Amino acid sequence: MRGILFGGFLVFLTLNPTNPALADWFPLGEGVSTSRFSDEKIQLIEPSDTGNRPPLIYESGDDFLGQGELQEGFTTPWGAVWQPQFWLFGTLRSGVFYYDVPRVRGAPAAEWATRLSLFANLQLTHTEKIIIGVRPLDRNQFNRFTRVQLNDEFGSSKIEPNLDIRTLFFEGDFGSLFPALDPAGKKPIDLGFSIGRQALTFQNAIMINDTVDGIGIVRNNIRFAG
Repeated sequence: MRGILFGGFLVFLTLNPTNPALADWFPLGEGVSTSRFSDEKIQLIEPSDTGNRPPLIYESGDDFLGQGELQEGFTTPWGAVWQPQFWLFGTLRSGVFYYDVPRVRGAPAAEWATRLSLFANLQLTHTEKIIIGVRPLDRNQFNRFTRVQLNDEFGSSKIEPNLDIRTLFFEGDFGSLFPALDPAGKKPIDLGFSIGRQALTFQNAIMINDTVDGIGIVRNNIRFAG
């Protein structure tokens, strides 16, 4: 009997989805048709609650995590709309350590080592970007960091200047890069790609953790029959 009553209740809800008597229980809202995004700006969180925006070393174009209107950009001959942005950023890591293992080395050693990673990001759109990175204070070896020796038992202080390119790649989406080839958006040309030198990490760096030169292609919207 309870199954019959429950089934009848479901049928009633299906046939009367907008009944005013059920509006308080199942508020579906009013349907509003619109053909574009609204120009009204809605402040979801007060700026004081989100903290200060982290400034970069250099910013051109739209600010990184900035607020306000986006730049209009320009249309390329092949149909893509580019909104160029150039961001220069990096990380500076510095640490002091003390090493004292008599059975390995008779005298203790103390050292202050530093590593600087600098990146330049030329972002043409939100999918197309060129990134270049250098580490000017180390040679990518455990004993080739810019360092200051705090005693004379572990070598001498040394600066390891270089401009070796550690990162340089271009990534994007073929369909977004050449939208004029598919104005209706129906052709299977939405292929994401990345080409150049960049870090490759698998399984939290357990299986692979290295910098490689390569090409990667991915199909963004594979659709199976059925």
